Amino acid sequence: MLHFTRIPAASVLELAAPGATKADGYDAAMGRASAEYLGVEAELLPLAVANRIPALTTDKVDVLFAAMAMNPERVQSIQFPVPYAANQMAVVGSKDADLSTPESLANCRIGVPHPAAQDTALTAMAPEGTTIMRFDDAATIRAVMSGQVNAVGGNQFYNNRIEEGAPGRFENRIPLTVLHNGVGPRLGEADRNQTVNAFLTEFMATDEFQDIYNTWMKMDPPQLPLEMEGVPFSIAQ
Repeated sequence: MLHFTRIPAASVLELAAPGATKADGYDAAMGRASAEYLGVEAELLPLAVANRIPALTTDKVDVLFAAMAMNPERVQSIQFPVPYAANQMAVVGSKDADLSTPESLANCRIGVPHPAAQDTALTAMAPEGTTIMRFDDAATIRAVMSGQVNAVGGNQFYNNRIEEGAPGRFENRIPLTVLHNGVGPRLGEADRNQTVNAFLTEFMATDEFQDIYNTWMKMDPPQLPLEMEGVPFSIAQ
């Protein structure tokens, strides 16, 4: 496995990126930039949501660039560095459907990726009578486009992916929550954590980062927090 130094100990950095079929998008672009920073080749391995942390903890990947929401629970498995994205969660549904309030979800079938922050937020919001159906990311998107569910709990990447398959039909209807995403090195790996922090601090000040964020997030990079309660960005020495 690769040791995270600017002089690489291996020629390939194995990264996990979201999605079950291809490695593309914001996380993949950031993963490739991190490999370039290290002077190594990036090997991106698309993973379903449920397989992200197991792939890291069993050494199948070196690090996760995989839309990982930063929270105190995940600190038990991942040593997060500084955040590198903000993620607006929302209920995504048909433009023609009556989905304007949480109460309007009653008697609807709502798809969510599991396990994911959308599942937690939507389960807490949904009124009595809502049927929550759990899938992986790709199946969640297929479910709303096919009509298997009335709406889905999506992150801000969902709109682009749904628009590709069903142009003009869906949009964000009900805000859920804003989360911050972090790269996922393994727990306790101080050298890797330090190098990822150094990469992000340097790279996020560049025009290249601005271009990547604009391209994939369809917005300018937001102001990211300097600290988060219960989520340390470095390992105390």
